[in-house]
Amino acid sequence: MRYFLAIAQTATALFFCQLCALLSFCILSIFLSISSASAQFLSDGVTPVTPIPSNTVFTTAITNCLAESPVTGICPIYGDSSTYGDIKNWDTSLVTDMGSPTNGEQILTATYRAGTPPL
Repeated sequence: MRYFLAIAQTATALFFCQLCALLSFCILSIFLSISSASAQFLSDGVTPVTPIPSNTVFTTAITNCLAESPVTGICPIYGDSSTYGDIKNWDTSLVTDMGSPTNGEQILTATYRAGTPPL
């Protein structure tokens, strides 16, 4: 009888270990699907943003977006017309120089106020 109880306990422990692994995988998948990259869309929530192509365009984009929304940087009109999106969703992977300290301060302030912590 003890033999069968030991087997039952082992099988139960194995089942719960596998269940924990499966739940961990599901939770990790959910968090990965809600990454910052998945949020890089225009205001329609469907169209992906276009990467900002150069340092000069980046500086101009900061000026134009903050002209529309100087406090938050959430600029749907400029973001949609330029296809770059709001400041918090910009793809700056092609920008090699983040510009002058003034531009850096502007963009950090806007992303902070928009609720996106700077990297």
